[in-house]
Amino acid sequence: DLNVGDSTFDQVTLQPRDLTTTSLMSRRLLIQSDPSIEALVRADLAQQIALGIDSAALTGNNTTDANQPDGLFNMSGTNAISCGTPNGGALTYELAVSFITSVMQSNAMDLGGLGWLINANVWQRAMTISRDSGSGRFLMEDGLLVGQPWAHSEQIPSNFTEGSSGAVLNGAIFGAWSQLLLGEWGVLELQTDPYTAVASGAVRVNAFMTCDVAARHASAFSQSQDIT
Repeated sequence: DLNVGDSTFDQVTLQPRDLTTTSLMSRRLLIQSDPSIEALVRADLAQQIALGIDSAALTGNNTTDANQPDGLFNMSGTNAISCGTPNGGALTYELAVSFITSVMQSNAMDLGGLGWLINANVWQRAMTISRDSGSGRFLMEDGLLVGQPWAHSEQIPSNFTEGSSGAVLNGAIFGAWSQLLLGEWGVLELQTDPYTAVASGAVRVNAFMTCDVAARHASAFSQSQDIT
């Protein structure tokens, strides 16, 4: 007999959150530069907005700031990997494998976009620490971290604390990045304001983006906040 089960669904809620940044172009800058300065300012503002979205997706904390979403380091349901107690510990081959194992046990290995996100401190350790005492192999080999692709971001914190460690511990994330959702309402908006700084002849350019981030399956990610 064929057993037929009903599908079950859950909701992932995204809500509009406003992200803004601004840049002031002085009168002398405007009269001494060609029109390309406007393109440069627009590009800088767009980069700052993008960095703000990345920061919210990683370290946003809705508990301390209701205007922020919970980023992956503060999100309920991710796989938390401890590198050592009470004050953190070094990333080892076994611990790196446990990141992947947790995602595998969550049935997320086939969801797409697998990879690590690490900062420079974790990259340095992965490049220089052997897997074991005899093989001559390292955590990072052939451009892969324990066999998986990686990307670098200094928005991965290096100032986490645990026990009496002080603000010196690093984070790392491994997961199926296809499961991180970015909702956008409209597009990046740029607004020129020639009035706020009119006394000095400067022009202010404001950038606005309305967006939100959430995980479709939080268990598709493993994260650690205590890597020495």
